[in-house]
Amino acid sequence: MIYLESLSWRPQLTSYINGEEFYPALKEFVKEFEALIIWIADACIDHVRHVSKELVPTGNSNLIRSLLCWVSMLMHEHCLDEEASKNKHLKHWLIVKFNF
Repeated sequence: MIYLESLSWRPQLTSYINGEEFYPALKEFVKEFEALIIWIADACIDHVRHVSKELVPTGNSNLIRSLLCWVSMLMHEHCLDEEASKNKHLKHWLIVKFNF
């Protein structure tokens, strides 16, 4: 058994992208999705650690897992169609939806 906290949260992202939970419609946007999560993850972790309060303290990889579940929930409706013509705006949606 490997203690993942010592490896940081990036293996969690790689596992998510290579796993079954990653939508087939996003397979062509893997680089953009990965760049988006890498860009936003540290800011989200910093926010949780310094601005908000955690009722139950968690590790960084667990926070990233929760972030990925939240992102999946937001994208679910838009990623159901695997047809490329229906998903032609998915890349732009990714950028706009998560540009806080």
